[in-house]
Amino acid sequence: MLNEAASKIFDDYYGFDDGLIKSFEYDFFHADALRIKIDVYARNYELEGDVWRTVRIIIDGVSEVRSVFEAGAFNVICSRVKLLNFDGKWCVEVDGDFGDIPISLEAIRSYSTCYVLGERVEVLEVDE
Repeated sequence: MLNEAASKIFDDYYGFDDGLIKSFEYDFFHADALRIKIDVYARNYELEGDVWRTVRIIIDGVSEVRSVFEAGAFNVICSRVKLLNFDGKWCVEVDGDFGDIPISLEAIRSYSTCYVLGERVEVLEVDE
């Protein structure tokens, strides 16, 4: 389950807007279980100064994932990373601009190029 600290980090980093996706990793830690790890480099807007850090987003119990990235390109986040809950499942949607379309799981499945749907989300600031 998502804890309040994870939600606060999303808020403090303003959805990692203008940040950079450093890695998007598929982790098959058990034969029947998938974990996704996303490392982003972004600015913490709650701290004074220009403080940038690496933040790791871990999604466990993954039931759906789509990750389409352009090879060799920088993966700059232009439309925030969104943390959403649909019927008890957590969705991390990366950089989707839905315009006037209400964000729903159906809209994400139709229009998003990068999202993960899972049971639990953990968010950590990583010292590197």
